[in-house]
Amino acid sequence: MKTSKLVVPAAAGASVLVLVLVGWLGLLALQQALRPVAWAGEFLRNPFRLTTRVAPSGPVVLQSVQKLQRLETCRYNGQVVVRGDTGGILPRWIAGDRMLFVGQGEVVAGVDLARLRAEDVRVSGDRVELRLPPAEILHTALDNGRSEVYERHAGLLTGPDANLETRVRCEAESRIRQAALESGVLTTAQNNAREALRQHLSLLGFRSVEFL
Repeated sequence: MKTSKLVVPAAAGASVLVLVLVGWLGLLALQQALRPVAWAGEFLRNPFRLTTRVAPSGPVVLQSVQKLQRLETCRYNGQVVVRGDTGGILPRWIAGDRMLFVGQGEVVAGVDLARLRAEDVRVSGDRVELRLPPAEILHTALDNGRSEVYERHAGLLTGPDANLETRVRCEAESRIRQAALESGVLTTAQNNAREALRQHLSLLGFRSVEFL
């Protein structure tokens, strides 16, 4: 059985190599030729090589921070048991009302940045100093879905007191607020507000953020 063998002449192989080299050199020449064109376009757009740098000022920083409005930075959840009753000279099972209430609620603390004044912001290059308003309780509320009247006994002659549950709920809310204050919720809120603002101001280009 005969086999066929393809023989490429040496001259043809050399010709192919030459064509490849010529094509590669042509591409390099084209790139070099186009560089002045691109540079010329860039020069025409910005002939003096001007660069733009935004330097935030005090009013700019003040407006940027005030846009955050009331910055909620700490949330406290608590439970409290409150007993309320009304009565008079007669025994409560005859004339009176007694209630045992289990309240679940939350306290939200933070900083009201709308109170920030122009003199509270100092800008020097990439350094900014802030004097923040003190942290405060922004919101206190009972969770009605989780709070409940655990037990209630009304007098036979008077029935339930229509205002007793309202007074008990207000007392439960007040106690949860007081418990949050005793746990240091304002200190935590102030520290969290500083950290949040430090990250916010770093996005504006400040390398150093100090709080007075």
